[in-house]
Amino acid sequence: LGEPNDVCDQAFPLTPNQTKEFLAEDIHDWYTFTLNTTSSLTVSLTNFASVAGQITIWQGTCQNLTFLGQNGDFATNKSINLTSQPAGTYYVWVINDGPINTNDKYGLSIMTP
Repeated sequence: LGEPNDVCDQAFPLTPNQTKEFLAEDIHDWYTFTLNTTSSLTVSLTNFASVAGQITIWQGTCQNLTFLGQNGDFATNKSINLTSQPAGTYYVWVINDGPINTNDKYGLSIMTP
């Protein structure tokens, strides 16, 4: 409990083309990643046991974010597909609208072709 990525400025760094696992132990989880070249990307949330919630993706800095996409499907798996995104810093905000889950990890991946 008590992971620090509850606000954008403390976003947990991710590497594209890898899947990491996390717990939905609170309401807000922020992640960041960098694209080095223009690329299409797919952001996927899997095994999100609380089901209720959403995944959003942003570009820029925490002080000046640009909204790019959202998926709030009532499902354990949620994805956002974006084409031709420029090099830069991106943020993923996972919002848990369901019960806190400290047992079942969810997967988060940023995939580029």
